[in-house]
Amino acid sequence: MRFQHCAIVVGLITGAALAGSGCNDTVLPNALYDNRVDTLMLTAVDGTPVAKASALDIATPPAPRPMRTDLSTAWDFVFNIDTLGRALLIPSNALHLSNSSGLQLITNTSFSELRVAPGSGYNSDSATVVVPGYVVAIRSRLVNCELGTLFYYGKLRVLTVDLTARELTFEVLGDLNCGYRSLEPGHPTQ
Repeated sequence: MRFQHCAIVVGLITGAALAGSGCNDTVLPNALYDNRVDTLMLTAVDGTPVAKASALDIATPPAPRPMRTDLSTAWDFVFNIDTLGRALLIPSNALHLSNSSGLQLITNTSFSELRVAPGSGYNSDSATVVVPGYVVAIRSRLVNCELGTLFYYGKLRVLTVDLTARELTFEVLGDLNCGYRSLEPGHPTQ
């Protein structure tokens, strides 16, 4: 009975409600993918060759991956540099491509200490300015999985911003298991 109630709640509300719905990890499907930290690079969407990856897709298992914006709109945010020389992460909603991906600057927790994705507080409407060392919680666009339509969650830490080459290097971890918000490396349990 508890499983049926949680599955209905999750299917009707969203992944953000999962944390507060009273459901625990016994109702989650078995995790299919291990969480791992990868180091990736994006080039600015403006002022670089279109054949270079400027976007990040965190909703396609098994792990987050760079995407070219000319080949698909199935990504969650892009990297750009504004006219003031600031590095920006821009959620797809701010570009009118989806209404759900979001970013949340984490100011009081290190990358390794951020173990569970926040359930709310994501900026989906405007760019987030980042500099080396910044930690950002990331939420994907809505995706369909066995529990319904939910978000996948992740985190990134900016390593370098090269204004001349217009490149952003960062480490990223995404939990691409349906209903999970764990941001620790290894096999997730929550």
